[in-house]
Amino acid sequence: MSDTKALKPVRLGIIGLNFGVHAHLPAFRTIPGVTIEAISGSSLEKSQAIAEAQKIPHAYGDWNKLLEDPSIDAVTVAVPPALQGEVALAVARAGKHLFCEKPLAAKLSTAKEIVETAKKTRIVHVMDFILAEIPEWQLAKELIANEEIGEVRSLQHLWHIETVSSRFPDYSWKKDPEVGGGTLFNFAPHTLYGIEWLLGNVTSLTARLHEEGAFEFGVDTLFEFENGARATSSILSNAYLGEGHRLTFYGSGGTMVLENRGDDHVRGFSLYVAKRGDKTFRQIMPSVTVPEDGDGRIFAIHAIATRFIDAIRGTAIATPGLETGLRVQQLVDASIESNKNGTRIEVPLQ
Repeated sequence: MSDTKALKPVRLGIIGLNFGVHAHLPAFRTIPGVTIEAISGSSLEKSQAIAEAQKIPHAYGDWNKLLEDPSIDAVTVAVPPALQGEVALAVARAGKHLFCEKPLAAKLSTAKEIVETAKKTRIVHVMDFILAEIPEWQLAKELIANEEIGEVRSLQHLWHIETVSSRFPDYSWKKDPEVGGGTLFNFAPHTLYGIEWLLGNVTSLTARLHEEGAFEFGVDTLFEFENGARATSSILSNAYLGEGHRLTFYGSGGTMVLENRGDDHVRGFSLYVAKRGDKTFRQIMPSVTVPEDGDGRIFAIHAIATRFIDAIRGTAIATPGLETGLRVQQLVDASIESNKNGTRIEVPLQ
């Protein structure tokens, strides 16, 4: 629709001064009819400085005050997992539409309460799971559905990178599982969502965490799926010169590789297919590509954000919703239990 005056205006508040400003702000600001009305962080001074620089009318040092602002229709939340559950629950209770980062909360019980509250208040809600927005991932899903390599029997998943926080011995919440850090909370949620999106319901898993003192840098998991397929996943956040992100699908009629050797989590994926009888892999190109400039995650967030805003206006369905966040939380919880007890954990179907 070219006439933005005809669009229902949506007034947005952002809670979180790091990823919220770096990624949520630019992703939402380009959607017609959306205005960024307020921003909040733990520091009023920093919130005010960002608000002034970004021309945002209101700044708060207490996110509760942002939720009390009657001018706000919807809220995006991008804070550490230890705090996010509390904030997301308060947003749902306030009856404001919710755009939430992963994981939904640090505890499964909190995630369930958030979903139940959102249903009661009938807010529009989405989770920021970005992998399904990547053109090469979408094409891979299409090829799997069309049995391009026959029936997928197994998947090998590797996500081996080195994060900034893992390079140094200094304390960082991003390495501490007690406050929602570590790969299980920071990277595994994307994987857990992505592999179910590609291959269907996980029925059981066995997980082992890579723990060094109080920090956690990796998780190895064996998955079994409802359709009989199996997957192995290895995620490392302290892998110097790691391979990047790669998924290899082995089917009854061939093999497919989806890989990204770069350091941008969205831009840089390539897709290759070899059918039985082929001598080499051939690259399959999607019709849409991620723009070359900036952080590729903004491209993926913008797609989810657009559905979110359209759903508020009543013209679309908001996906993936909080129920998906709860499902991922169940898989994270099962991974914690499996690592603790050294056992395979049965996972209820969605």
